[in-house]
Amino acid sequence: MKYSQVFEMSPERHDIIMPNVQFLTHSMYLILADTIIDSKFEINEKTFDFSRMEPAVLILAGRMLKGEVHLYQGIAAYNSFNSKIKDKLKGLDDCRAANRQDCIRMALLQFAGIRDDMITMTSMTAKELRVTTPMSRARDGLISEAASHSGNDGGTVYLALREHANRYVAAVDSGYEAYFDSLKTKVKRELDKRELDKLDFENMVMKRFESRR
Repeated sequence: MKYSQVFEMSPERHDIIMPNVQFLTHSMYLILADTIIDSKFEINEKTFDFSRMEPAVLILAGRMLKGEVHLYQGIAAYNSFNSKIKDKLKGLDDCRAANRQDCIRMALLQFAGIRDDMITMTSMTAKELRVTTPMSRARDGLISEAASHSGNDGGTVYLALREHANRYVAAVDSGYEAYFDSLKTKVKRELDKRELDKLDFENMVMKRFESRR
């Protein structure tokens, strides 16, 4: 499938639909990466399989965090239509499950709910749903992966999603650059432990999850 198609829309319509494509995507990667690291999920060399969801989230967040902070800050802070997504992010629930994969699955499915709610609220057409970015396609692939696995809610593994989502939303309103730089350091530290610069994990993850959407 080719992604180089171009079609016209009004500036206002662009600003209405792009929060679901860009802002929600970026928010998901940053919130989940921050939560995974602070929750001290054990991801060692033996379990760092790029096809698993939690390492993939860190790799994709790392890809994003290599970018220019002012670009992401502008996307996050200067589109008034982001407000509905921000409200929904603040309502995310913590996740508790029997294992890490089920915790991440539960978290991803909450982001899927926000995505689907926004598609309905903005009455996105089939044509508009083809407006994507590589990172939003990988997002949707992760969500499809999560939805394809069954798991049991409840257990001893805990993901403090609400606290980290609210921290992120507060940073969008004030202090985004400091938040971004701090998380960049945290994610880079986690990825450097696995010497991922020696393997093309980033492209492997992108290819895998874009194809799963």
